[in-house]
Amino acid sequence: MKLEKFNELASQTRMQSRSKEGARLVLVEGLSITEAAKQMGFSQQRVSYLVKRLKDLDRECPEGYEQVTVCVAPGNGQKVRDFAETLKK
Repeated sequence: MKLEKFNELASQTRMQSRSKEGARLVLVEGLSITEAAKQMGFSQQRVSYLVKRLKDLDRECPEGYEQVTVCVAPGNGQKVRDFAETLKK
């Protein structure tokens, strides 16, 4: 996830800054939940919950939009996500 998107989603929550940082390590920096939990001194369950909260926010569709789930060949996921972002504008 790009940092701008992360910040947009995180601003919609009441998460404390340390909780946001734990989720950012996974969603933006690409650390595993285990690595982020160790770095932040959190349990893996807590980091997993924080990540899920933000991913759930990202899945919500605006009024009148349709949510679509697709399966793509390896290496094409980011292309599809980028294309989907252009359609939201």
